[in-house]
Amino acid sequence: AETAFFDDLDPEIEAAVRDSGKVFRELGAQLDSIDYPQAAQALQIPLSLSMVEGAAFNRERLDQQLAQLDPIVGPRMLLGRDIPAPAYFAALRDVQQLRRSQMATLRDVDALLVPSCMVPALPLAEVDKDFDNYMHYARVYMRNSLIGNLLNLCAVSVPCGFTRKGLPIGLMIYAKPFREDIALRVAYAYEKATAYTQQHPSLDWL
Repeated sequence: AETAFFDDLDPEIEAAVRDSGKVFRELGAQLDSIDYPQAAQALQIPLSLSMVEGAAFNRERLDQQLAQLDPIVGPRMLLGRDIPAPAYFAALRDVQQLRRSQMATLRDVDALLVPSCMVPALPLAEVDKDFDNYMHYARVYMRNSLIGNLLNLCAVSVPCGFTRKGLPIGLMIYAKPFREDIALRVAYAYEKATAYTQQHPSLDWL
């Protein structure tokens, strides 16, 4: 599924993820690219959905431990309290519609192979240098997992390579809702056929 998942992708990540497809072909899997419009449509769902739910589920923490929370995440969750109920339920209705309509799209699909992240890991100081930068990279790093979260997909991320700088690259294996068994079996087969889980970066600099 290349709809949305492969947009604006780092070239090294794209190459590693596509190479993972060769492993599955050697294992006997049939791979095809499918049109998955619900993935792109999920990204149009307003963030009000997660903001309201974040404020609701963390109510006590926000009331009693706000100073102990991340200085960006905590205040951002508080904004969820100001979102009107009609806006929240409109977003929820749209998500439920996408979850239903995707089942026809995924009817003949066992699993989706997509990048876990769009870009390799960056130094924390670069990501956190200011609020706008933080929000930009939050969207960048969570995009492909956000799609699965909104569409209620089952997922597991496994290592599928490294960048030239030695940074890890992840392969996200998605399965249909409530099919964790398939996602885990596919991930296990890939890990058994590759050696990426046995490769570790040097930590001599610590």
